[in-house]
Amino acid sequence: MALLLRVVLFSSVVTLILTVLQLTLSYRSERANLESRFGEIDQATSRSLGESLWAMDSEQLKVQLDGILRLPSIRAVQVRETLSPGDVFTISRGERPASAAVAKEFTLVCCGAHPENIGVLRIEATLTDIYRDLAAQALVILLSNAAKTFLVAFFILVVVHRLATRHLLDIAASVADIRPDAEVPPLRLRRSGIEGDELDQLVDALNAMRERLRRHAVELGNANARMAAILDNIPDLAWVKDTDGGFIAVNRALAAAKGFADPDQMIGKTDFDISPRELALTYLHDDAEVMASHRRKRIEEELTNADGTTTWIETIKTALHDGAGRVAGTVGIARDLTERKRAQEAARESERRYREVQMELAHANRVATVGELAASVAHEVNQPIAATVTSAQAAMRWLSVQPPDLERARQALGRIVIDGDRAASVIRRIRELIKKAPPRKEPVDINEAIREVLALTRGEAMENGTSVHTQLTECLPFVEGDRVGLQQVLLNLIVNAIEAMSGVSDGVRDLLIRTGNAEPGDVLVAVHDSGPGIAPQAIERLFAPFYTTKSTGLGMGLSICRSIIEAHGGRLWASANLPRGAVFQFTLPARSDV
Repeated sequence: MALLLRVVLFSSVVTLILTVLQLTLSYRSERANLESRFGEIDQATSRSLGESLWAMDSEQLKVQLDGILRLPSIRAVQVRETLSPGDVFTISRGERPASAAVAKEFTLVCCGAHPENIGVLRIEATLTDIYRDLAAQALVILLSNAAKTFLVAFFILVVVHRLATRHLLDIAASVADIRPDAEVPPLRLRRSGIEGDELDQLVDALNAMRERLRRHAVELGNANARMAAILDNIPDLAWVKDTDGGFIAVNRALAAAKGFADPDQMIGKTDFDISPRELALTYLHDDAEVMASHRRKRIEEELTNADGTTTWIETIKTALHDGAGRVAGTVGIARDLTERKRAQEAARESERRYREVQMELAHANRVATVGELAASVAHEVNQPIAATVTSAQAAMRWLSVQPPDLERARQALGRIVIDGDRAASVIRRIRELIKKAPPRKEPVDINEAIREVLALTRGEAMENGTSVHTQLTECLPFVEGDRVGLQQVLLNLIVNAIEAMSGVSDGVRDLLIRTGNAEPGDVLVAVHDSGPGIAPQAIERLFAPFYTTKSTGLGMGLSICRSIIEAHGGRLWASANLPRGAVFQFTLPARSDV
């Protein structure tokens, strides 16, 4: 019907325009004919009318004017004299039209060799006949075109319905019945004899689309089933929310945790429906933050259960995006960290106990090492004590003479003070080494620490015939660490080197302690000896617990040394010393601010 109305309206407008154009042309043609008639009257009657007017022949003029009145559309004719200044001779025939008239005047001339103007012929014609003819013509045109338009429009309606509209209705009904998950027969149009046109192409495209929709629905259903199976088999709590906070997918673990028998019962609900208001507001804030930042958020929280126990929960939330990249909601996974927290706490407790045992072993190792140096230590202490006794005896002698030699007595007493400080320094270093105290971090001058250890081992080296040399780089940066622990490492390495060289019967026994800068920004300490060396296959086993090459050793010294160095962020290793012997080296991070 809309098509029919549009065809009728368009045809009517076109018909009106063409009709107006045709009538305009007809009107102009009739007016041209009327003007032509006026000219013909002038040519046919002006001479005879001029002669009759010159003769003042009224009867003849009337006859002639009546003849003109018989012509089409002429309604009034008048002849008027123009020579007389007073009464004008005038002959009129017919009736002047009241409206829609056209008047025309022609000059009458007469006579002889020199004609002159003697009067005027006035002719008046009506347009009523022309208008009547045009109206009849317009009526015929409009009626014929209206009938033709109606017939054409009706034919178009029938043809369009037959060829297109009814098929479009069938297509619409078929599309309305499409179910993605249902198998339906392909669409067929109710027609014959026409194939391969636009409607057939449309039907083929719709059938292909329906088949793709069906396959996609099957694939989507399979994907949803797989996703549901994956979600249900995840031991953690998993869910998907839309932008309003409503659950659109949950797994069985979450549903069970929230008290629902089936996950579908949670679909459409929000946190306000299943959690306390305070928690729901917190969850809502976290979701809004994740969707605004488009980044993952990890939340770890401790929850108190109804029975008073605590549960640690880790929640990871990420933004959910649709195919166009827009935020469509959030995805969350929550897992119980209680067992992990307990395991971590147990690990920390185990680490603490391990550190305590290690400290005990390190202390025992220091005590054992100092015990091995008992003779050397006694020698180091005995020297200042003997010197003190000697100086005291000298002071007494200088005081007993007459008169007393106070200056020499003062010098002897000064030596007593110096020797007492030496003995106290030895005892202080020994006490620091064997004292059981927790490690502490402080700036350590590694060269000074080496000198103090060498002072304790000097007697041991001399007893074993070992020559001790040092190459200590000056202005070394300080290292950050526990002074006692680092001196224990130095003491172990020096004593091991002296003991290793004690079995060498030929050649010199040289011990070299060297320090320097190492890359990048580390301090290097190396202990070289000229002993029997280390077998290549035993180098990696030297630092293993309970491995020893000494018949009386426990095999813990080097293991403890490596632990101490690694705890300071450094590295301890051993290698061959050419031409013979071994070298033990370690690096420590240098402090840049000391």
